[in-house]
Amino acid sequence: MRYFIAGNLWLLVAVAIFLLRQTERTQPHRVSFLGVGTWFSPAGYNAVAFAVLLVACAFFAVCWLKEKRD
Repeated sequence: MRYFIAGNLWLLVAVAIFLLRQTERTQPHRVSFLGVGTWFSPAGYNAVAFAVLLVACAFFAVCWLKEKRD
């Protein structure tokens, strides 16, 4: 059950990172989380969001395997 909860939390973080990005309209385009902190290239920002999504999927996979084993 704890892996399922952890997976949901990581999924929430991934969705928040993806949806709450702010784009700067200068050349080259830069993206940040709510306009605070470091500015990333769009590809780099999406890579961070994808990495967090992979962590969520890993927790869901562990939860599924553990449930299947029991």
